[in-house]
Amino acid sequence: MALVRNGKFFNAIKNNLRKCCFPFSRVLSPLSAKHGCEPYFSTKPNQTEGCYSTKSKSSFKRRLLGIQILSGVGLLAWIHQQVKDDNGDEKSKWAQPVRVLVARCSSNTDFNQKVGSRAVVDSDSLKKTRLGFVNDNNDNGQKKVGPHKNEMGKISLAAAIAKSQELCLRRKDEVGSPGIAVCVSVDGQQVYAEGFGFADLENHTPMRPNSVMRIASISKAVTATIVGKLVEKGQLDLDKPVQHYVPEFPEKEFMGEKVTITVRQLLNHTSGVRHYKPDDDPVDAFDRPLADLLGKVKEVADLPFYKVGPSTSSKQQSPEEKSQSGTSEDASRTPPIKKKKKEVTEMERKEYFCTKRYPTTREALSMFQNDPLSAKPGSRFLYTTFGYTVLSAVVESVMDTPFPTAMIRTLQRLGLKETYLDENDPIIYNRAKYYMKNSKGQVINTPYVDLSYKWAGGGLLSTTEDVVKFGNVLLYSAQHRDTDLGPRGFLKSSTVEKFWQPAGKKGRMARYALGFELSPAREHFGACERHGFGVGHTGAAVGASSALFILPRSLPYQSMRSRYVDEESAGSSSSAVIEAAGRNKRRSISESNESSHPMNVSGLASNQAPQGVVVAVFINMVGVQARDVAENIARAFEDVDFSL
Repeated sequence: MALVRNGKFFNAIKNNLRKCCFPFSRVLSPLSAKHGCEPYFSTKPNQTEGCYSTKSKSSFKRRLLGIQILSGVGLLAWIHQQVKDDNGDEKSKWAQPVRVLVARCSSNTDFNQKVGSRAVVDSDSLKKTRLGFVNDNNDNGQKKVGPHKNEMGKISLAAAIAKSQELCLRRKDEVGSPGIAVCVSVDGQQVYAEGFGFADLENHTPMRPNSVMRIASISKAVTATIVGKLVEKGQLDLDKPVQHYVPEFPEKEFMGEKVTITVRQLLNHTSGVRHYKPDDDPVDAFDRPLADLLGKVKEVADLPFYKVGPSTSSKQQSPEEKSQSGTSEDASRTPPIKKKKKEVTEMERKEYFCTKRYPTTREALSMFQNDPLSAKPGSRFLYTTFGYTVLSAVVESVMDTPFPTAMIRTLQRLGLKETYLDENDPIIYNRAKYYMKNSKGQVINTPYVDLSYKWAGGGLLSTTEDVVKFGNVLLYSAQHRDTDLGPRGFLKSSTVEKFWQPAGKKGRMARYALGFELSPAREHFGACERHGFGVGHTGAAVGASSALFILPRSLPYQSMRSRYVDEESAGSSSSAVIEAAGRNKRRSISESNESSHPMNVSGLASNQAPQGVVVAVFINMVGVQARDVAENIARAFEDVDFSL
């Protein structure tokens, strides 16, 4: 048999049989050995190597191309015949795997391609199989109305996974990152986790869901959770001045006016405490134009009145000198064209690559505590990691414990066993490497940094699986009320409600709460895409980018429930009608999905918390946007019907 002698096509068929219908490999293995092909079968899921003939394949390549195709079709027909009973009807046990095999082997000659840490098949027939076209038996009687969704707007789990894989690979290819990891849970149960590419390029270590990486500013959400617990116990007041807990923190002024910074303002980035600076200038680059303007006004105010105006040289030029020099009065008044200064990104600032070790929080405060404020506290949103360093000093004072110790104890109580302080000395298994790009666009290793100055704002390591656990802790706390059955949440529902309230009504303040980023529920126009309320945090560290996104199905408090109001008509009298209609429609869809949810077989009530989708995405490359990937994956799994 030329098919077996060549070996390549045979191995593709055999590997697909291994995946779809295990018993058939026992029939084909003796056949391969008989014709000089090393029989091969492995139960390892990621092993895609096959057997090859001992004879040279190159001598058969041209002569046997047509014979391969004919032999392959004949072999598939023979296999298909074996799964029929005496009446000619397909046996239900093997009918579907054989149809999948035919779709894989007959429609595409590029069989198995290695992508990251998984093997995929590029076949339209296989994609249709994943989306539910093969399974004609529909237990719940819902009619399939399209390639992706049923008439209730739901998709299968396989379709959501395929969508997630596509989103991750797109982002990995777009930015050229070495690896990306993703983990998804639905209603408290992990349903999907995968790694793509490499956690370590130099050693070809594949990226996995348990790869440990920097979570960057997701650490702020963990710190906010610690603060929330202290607020519940009555040990911390969000509206007290910082100096009430940290007396050594200096009093602040802004524009000559004494101002007060509160704990709440530290949490929602309205304290005015500066962020990373690009050089030795204590004023942040964002506010430098304002500082320059104030400096010029002060300079002019100190001049005598007769010197105010266009500057003139001490020596007057005669008309002849002006004609000889080729200048004129109008030309001398023409201001020179100033080149626009290149904006310095956060990753290009010196403090971002700090290598100094700060043994205590008080020593870390010395980096910035004497610098002027960038804005008046409470007046505007200015993102700052140093504000959370001040917050860690507050927590340290209230708990009478060093902040690193308080953080480790909280992580243990939360059950996050794979989450650590980002320290260089300890041996941390599965720790990934971090990468950036040089001026030529080449991937290089990141330099060493010490994050002891920002444990609270960006100093943690974790895995996607552990961060998803943390998201479920928050989701459970938000949905579990005191009157509900079951164990109490880590935080009270009322506390989560307070911490998930936006800092303001406009701009960034409307999309940030107390340590959490918000994605407000919205529907701009009828029959357009709706977005339910979401919450989480993103992160950007040296050599890593991260995102946590939580998409609740419902919340017990009215202020966070899904609203579908056109922003342009928010003040109109019909807004309440639109809101109620959208809420009722969403409730009916949610109840339909809960009734068919397979997680209910575990014995839990269908409405027991947590109810929603939690997604974590990590990328081991600096400066990569991960939030949109996490949110799109979450919204894809929100539409999953597990009965499909």
